[in-house]
Amino acid sequence: MAKADQVARAQMLEQAAAVIVSTGEVQANYQPIKIVFAIGGSRAGVFKVASPQEAFERATQSLQIAALGAGGNAVVNCSFGYSEVATQGCGSGGFTVHGYGTVVRFA
Repeated sequence: MAKADQVARAQMLEQAAAVIVSTGEVQANYQPIKIVFAIGGSRAGVFKVASPQEAFERATQSLQIAALGAGGNAVVNCSFGYSEVATQGCGSGGFTVHGYGTVVRFA
C-alpha cells in the first residue's frame, strides 16, 4: 500500500472512530439516513486465540465506516449477534459478530 493510501486510510479510520454506535437511542435531534449491516471476525491461529471482543470491535468499526460513507454522525438502535466458527485442525476456529443499525445525521 502506498504511503498516501496509508495516510488516507488512517485519516478515515480516525474520522470513523468519532461516529457514535449505540444499542439504543441518542439524546439528540437527528434525521435517519439508512440501515447498515456489518460483519467482524476473529480467527484462531497457531499462536493466536480467537477473540469475541476483537470480532465485535471489527463489526463496530465496519458500522462506523458505513455511517461515515453515508454522511452520518451515529448508528443507533444497533443489534448484534455472534456465532462460533469451528473447523478441523490445530489452532482453527473463531468468532463472527454481525450487527446492524440505523445511520443518522444530527440536526
